[in-house]
Amino acid sequence: YKGGQEIFRFLPSLPSSPMTTFPRPGVTIAKNLSNSSMMTLLNVSLASTGRYRCEVSTEAPMFSTESKYGDLLVVILPKKAPVIMGGEAEYSPGDFVHLNCSSFESKPAADLTWTINGKKADGSYVIPHPITTNMATGLHTSTSSLFLTLGKDHFTKDGNLTIKCEATIGQNKAEVGKKIAQK
Repeated sequence: YKGGQEIFRFLPSLPSSPMTTFPRPGVTIAKNLSNSSMMTLLNVSLASTGRYRCEVSTEAPMFSTESKYGDLLVVILPKKAPVIMGGEAEYSPGDFVHLNCSSFESKPAADLTWTINGKKADGSYVIPHPITTNMATGLHTSTSSLFLTLGKDHFTKDGNLTIKCEATIGQNKAEVGKKIAQK
């Protein structure tokens, strides 16, 4: 069952065709990979997300029933790494930096983290924006801004500054960097 509606039935008492599938949105069952103890889904999409329940019943005379359920969450990763917009190629200590980072079209929305020379940016420099949702696809876009006035300590000994934005969904990470030279 998915969402309370039957999607698959296996009746060993019908050896010639023990399997029956019931069409539902987001559910395509691979009959050749399914049996009395396992059901395999094909072409999983956002519509496949939901609660699935397996029910096993004995036949006459007892008709006892056991059931267990599990939730399936389909994750859609962004097709591309996040994008940093704004900024200059060179900065000097005392200059003001304003950058935006966006991670497009995912579900759930990506968590964005800024790093400066490999260290997580101070939270006071970061402004997260509301997550936007594409109504046609149901996918989310995350955006975050980095605002800071650069000090000498932001630059490496060789005068470089590397700012990166990392997008994370679960264990999946993608990052984009911006290498900046000192004027």
